[in-house]
Amino acid sequence: MDEAFFSCVLLDDGSGNPALAKQRATIEPGIAFHLKDSSEKVYLAGGFPSFTPQSTFSLSPTFQLNCDLGNLSDSELQLIAQAELNRLNASTYRSYTREVDTRVAVLANDSSLLNDFLETYGGVVHAEPLLLKGYDADYPTIDNLQVEQGENGYRLLYTVRTPIDDEKCAYCGLCGPACPEDCLSEDLFLDLSNCSYCKKCIEVCTHDAIDLYRAEKRSLDIPAVILLGVKNIELPRDRSRIFSEDSLDSFFATLIPIQVDETVSCNPYICQYISRLDAGCQECVDVCPRNAVLKTKAGISLKHELCSECGSCISSCPTGSMQYELFDDHRFVEWFKNIPIPSNCTVIIGNEKQLHALWWKRGLPGDVNFLFLEYPNISALTSMHLLFLLSLGAGKIILLGEPDSMASHPVAREIQCTNTVFSSLFGQNESVSVTTGLNLAELLKKTYTNPLSEVYHDFSFTNRREKLGSVLRYLIDQDAATADLIADLTGQGFQSFGAVICDADKCTHCGACLNECRMNALTTDEDTLSLNLLGINCIQCSICVEVCPEDALGLKQGLQLHSSFLKPRELTRAEAVICPECGKAFGTRKSFDRVIAKLQGHRSMNTGNNFFEYCDKCRVVKLFESQQQ
Repeated sequence: MDEAFFSCVLLDDGSGNPALAKQRATIEPGIAFHLKDSSEKVYLAGGFPSFTPQSTFSLSPTFQLNCDLGNLSDSELQLIAQAELNRLNASTYRSYTREVDTRVAVLANDSSLLNDFLETYGGVVHAEPLLLKGYDADYPTIDNLQVEQGENGYRLLYTVRTPIDDEKCAYCGLCGPACPEDCLSEDLFLDLSNCSYCKKCIEVCTHDAIDLYRAEKRSLDIPAVILLGVKNIELPRDRSRIFSEDSLDSFFATLIPIQVDETVSCNPYICQYISRLDAGCQECVDVCPRNAVLKTKAGISLKHELCSECGSCISSCPTGSMQYELFDDHRFVEWFKNIPIPSNCTVIIGNEKQLHALWWKRGLPGDVNFLFLEYPNISALTSMHLLFLLSLGAGKIILLGEPDSMASHPVAREIQCTNTVFSSLFGQNESVSVTTGLNLAELLKKTYTNPLSEVYHDFSFTNRREKLGSVLRYLIDQDAATADLIADLTGQGFQSFGAVICDADKCTHCGACLNECRMNALTTDEDTLSLNLLGINCIQCSICVEVCPEDALGLKQGLQLHSSFLKPRELTRAEAVICPECGKAFGTRKSFDRVIAKLQGHRSMNTGNNFFEYCDKCRVVKLFESQQQ
């Protein structure tokens, strides 16, 4: 075996501080990574964990490529190794095996189809048979069927004819012989398909237990539905777990226990979908190709067993509530805290497999400064990540991937936004490119120079939108040109940026809009009673417009690259109502006048004392004093 592979290693050399070294390693595909003759404690080694799994320490493609293909000093490599070690140790997510729920609703127009299904598969699944036409003693016949999306599958709403009230029936046996069509069986099954509705059974029933028109509304929550010969029924948008007689193989393939990795998460505190209103942002739901992102009563919910980690929901999320747990936004920003990016370097980002192939080819020019970063799925990147890297001094960002396959992915919009912003400010085109390793050499022929005189140094983090605003403020302050980038609806990518427009004459400062804006785009100043807008934080979710009782608010899409868009500005200011007793401002004149107008004629307005003009505290005192007189 060739023992020429040398791994970059971060180890404990006995001094108490991690040290950088290169050591020979034994490499064999599928076999655990093993360092030759290493007696020191190893914290991290360069390598490819999918190629040589089950290592006793962490392996980092980022570390290996920067050691072998970069032009970094040992001290810089050690900083990268430490950043990688911190990232890998901090990367946590739930991983478990989920046993499959074998319940399934089986719907058919013919009871013989239900008989055949249960005889064949009754021992494999827990079937809930439902008959849509005709009557059968073994199966309920249902009417008014509605199939809705449920939290864990589907909810079936329907009615079932129940002419016999079991609680009232004494099983006296009078109704059976009285039926001229012999519709009533000894099992109390009434075959309504043969019933002439002569009501003989009702006449002889002494317990009032029969009502030929009696029906019950029922619901059934079920993970899957099978339709046997059933056509033309309305189905929900997500039909991933609805099968027919022609796709039974696909259904049974889902009954195998599955490994679930919850690598995508949702932070409800900054998500702008408001479940109680069923309104607001739902970008993640709209773009998910596998219907793994759902709207529920509790907010946005994830069906992790359906998720393919395509990154669509993450890169399309304007607030950052959708996070990629393998390398979340906070850790991404923190990773670069101690990493000095070489001046005008080319940052190459790809997943492990792509970086492994690039390392294997080693066809990069030696006169270019590189920084390599393994990011498990570049489709989860956003304009925040990319503009952040450019603000740190990167001359060029290259994402390893297939340009054609990514063209329709939400990340393409984020790349376009980044390039448009940087081009508008500094006149530099194509700061971010997507290419395969095969076309990388051609792309590197052009030299890219970062136009910033100083680089960005703020590594604090609150959320994705706040960080994007911070980066944009910095870039605009670099004596750059300004531009208004007005979004259109044809894919320019700025639909989630814009401003709120307020009609000051209509606004009563009721605060309804403030209650629903989780991004703090709308705020109020209690001292001046003003309604303020921080434009960069507005994602154009339209919640404020929908909840405004006065129809005073509107939206205007577009990212504006000037300072006024990036700092709070006043939309409207209210006239305060001042308490004549203590001088405290306790409301707005418009709201106060509206309340007084509604109370006109009420007995509280006819006492001769107008206590409403006082603040809450003084009002109580005045009421007490008036009662003592």
